Amino acid sequence: MEMSRRHQLETLADTMCYQLNCHPVSIVRERMYGKLVTAYQQGRLSLMNNLRRHDTLRDMATSICNYMCIQPTDHVVQPILDLLQSAYEWGLTDAPYSPDIESPNNSEWMAPMNYSTVICLVSPDVRGISCCYEFESDGETPKKIYTYKSLDTTIVKDDLVVVPTNTRMGFTVVKVIECDVEIEIESSIEYKWIAGRFDKTVYDELLRQEDMAISRIKKAKKTRARRELKETILEDVDESDLTSLPVFRGEMPQTSEQIASMIAPAPAPVAAPDEEDYSDVSDDDGTQNDQPDS
Repeated sequence: MEMSRRHQLETLADTMCYQLNCHPVSIVRERMYGKLVTAYQQGRLSLMNNLRRHDTLRDMATSICNYMCIQPTDHVVQPILDLLQSAYEWGLTDAPYSPDIESPNNSEWMAPMNYSTVICLVSPDVRGISCCYEFESDGETPKKIYTYKSLDTTIVKDDLVVVPTNTRMGFTVVKVIECDVEIEIESSIEYKWIAGRFDKTVYDELLRQEDMAISRIKKAKKTRARRELKETILEDVDESDLTSLPVFRGEMPQTSEQIASMIAPAPAPVAAPDEEDYSDVSDDDGTQNDQPDS
């Protein structure tokens, strides 16, 4: 193909992008250009193959609309058809077909379209959010990272978000690892939407209030048990018998000696010594003394 024709077709590719309100990024522009080259080559082959020009070009215009996820109505298809028609007529002008003209490679155009990335071409506000389901044993390294789409500008790293899944009820919660990552337009991966942020602060507040309620219930239950014990079992017990024990006064012995003194038996009373009887004691002279010598 002559360089002038190549430049003309590239210009038509840019025009086609703007006709579809699509920014002419490389992948879109290249595919538009490929379709225009196909129309040009059909023009050069038409005299030999007797192709049905109008029907063929209209099908091409419709396929372009489908690729861009645009409803192929007449007012949308017609401008694209006019551009393809121009490329076709240039081919007629350059006819007959010359075998040294390389046919366009449309294998990329015929590849299955990843429709989940089209929105990224249309809207610059789409964010790529990387998330993970679980971490390694260290608690920091993600086992596997998945990328989702979102328009929520409030999502930040470490947030919990709800994403679609094929298990359970169709949704699950994952943790955000990184925000605003690049979404590969040409990837075959299906990028799914984040359903929304999971506000864990509300859940944490519910748990806190529940813990407070449980604590108060336990305290009330303990107070009731004390009252019932005092009204029933302890009514026949002298309270002074209990309060005489340190534990019932809220006291604890501090040393082992104090504990030993509490649990050791009381020592037996020591008997007074017996008085000595000197009534049978006599002096050397044989007289009996009633009192010991002083």
